[in-house]
Amino acid sequence: MGRSVASSLPRALYLARAKGITEKGKRSPMAQLGAVVAVAASFFCASLFSAVHKIEEGHIGVYYRGGALLTSTSGPGFHLMLPFITSYKSVQTTLQTDEVKNVPCGTSGGVMIYFDRIEVVNFLVPHAVYDIVKNYTADYDKALIFNKIHHELNQFCSVHTLQEVYIELFDQIDENLKLALQQDLTSMAPGLVIQAVRVTKPNIPEAIRRNYELMESEKTKLLIAAQKQKVVEKEAETERKKALIGLTVLLRSRRQRGWRGGEGNSGSLGHGPPKPCLTQEQPSSPGSRAEIVRSWPRVELCVSTSLLNEKSPSANPSCTKTVALMTPYNEPRTFLNTCVQFIPLLTPPPLPWVRKPPSVTYSH
Repeated sequence: MGRSVASSLPRALYLARAKGITEKGKRSPMAQLGAVVAVAASFFCASLFSAVHKIEEGHIGVYYRGGALLTSTSGPGFHLMLPFITSYKSVQTTLQTDEVKNVPCGTSGGVMIYFDRIEVVNFLVPHAVYDIVKNYTADYDKALIFNKIHHELNQFCSVHTLQEVYIELFDQIDENLKLALQQDLTSMAPGLVIQAVRVTKPNIPEAIRRNYELMESEKTKLLIAAQKQKVVEKEAETERKKALIGLTVLLRSRRQRGWRGGEGNSGSLGHGPPKPCLTQEQPSSPGSRAEIVRSWPRVELCVSTSLLNEKSPSANPSCTKTVALMTPYNEPRTFLNTCVQFIPLLTPPPLPWVRKPPSVTYSH
């Protein structure tokens, strides 16, 4: 009994092993099929993902197959292409800004300066995309804008001095660059339009920059001094006008009171015989002409005798005798030692109470 059990055990193991091998052989083809299906699905998904692409608004899609540019282009939206064979690039057609940085420039005097940043605002016409990409690749701005900026800027600097580039002609650099770029692009790449060019202030050697700053400071001081001088001149003109107004009021009051001369120098303002001019040594009583004139601002005037004779202005048509009134620079002297005629700096306005053009002589 024990021997039969022992002999049956190896046989059972053998049968179980054979059965397992048979079942394993039955599952092997199914596993391989599943793997093939998985690989095919992955390839299909990758192909679909590669074939579907999107073009953004404001861009045009250009296509390459085997490195050759295809004539077909596409607009904004989703599109299909042959996966793994065809590739595409998106070209912007809206307004864009290209920055050219650190551009060296040598002036005619041999000074090397650098422009930190030059901005070129441009756009590409959609119908010109294929021709420009075919001639200059999709990175057309490198050949047509970046390199041209370096060339045109060096051409400009080489024929101008540092003073012209940095100060005098700096406001013209951007316009000159724009015109030069557009002129070349019109013949080389029609459809690429330069909208504007912005140029930053160049970096110059530190020693030269300090000299320019000092020069600007001196110019500012000069402008301030000129403005102060104008203010002083206006104040002096105002004082002269005030003095003329005061003289007009005085003469009008004298005329209303019938004054034709008076103490001190009646021959100067009346029709009497000439008398010596009032000098600074002669005392002046309160209310006299010397006392009145002493309180006026600076005034330089020569009044004809006919000025006071309103009824008969032709009685004394020539200014044979004049009175000279002056208060020089707020000094206490009011009259000159002699009656010397002189011309004031500013011609006074006509006296309002004179009916006819007065016979007034201004002399120095």
